[in-house]
Amino acid sequence: LFRQKVMSVTFGAFGVRIDRHFSSEISCKKEAFIAFGGIGINLLIAFMSALYYYLTGTGFSLRLTAVNLFIALFNMIPIDTLDIGRVLRYTLLCFYDESRCHKILNIISTAWVNLLAAGCIFYTVSYCVNPSLIAVTVYLYVTTLFKKWS
Repeated sequence: LFRQKVMSVTFGAFGVRIDRHFSSEISCKKEAFIAFGGIGINLLIAFMSALYYYLTGTGFSLRLTAVNLFIALFNMIPIDTLDIGRVLRYTLLCFYDESRCHKILNIISTAWVNLLAAGCIFYTVSYCVNPSLIAVTVYLYVTTLFKKWS
């Protein structure tokens, strides 16, 4: 879209990663738009599968809709390693220098990771459910702390 060269595409346990050749020509607004792409694709797939479910009534398309909506909503949590965290980073860079942006993003990410951890622990203990949400929260804690120390 912004004439960026794609270097590689990697599929992993936590989604798709697209490495591209960074150019100094691209603005922070365009970077924020690119960072929103993952959520946009999830919402597009959810919409298309919901439409397919409406037309055919296929159970798989309903599950595909739910999964993509959940992934989109999860990536809308403002933590630096998630998509909206990246959008927030580039948006802050439009207004602040990199040092101040990093500090603001660390505060927001840490607050949201703590809220997420408290909610996941409460939910898991209260309803005796699968503790996989706690595992995801631990992952987010580790990545948030790693970014904070780097």
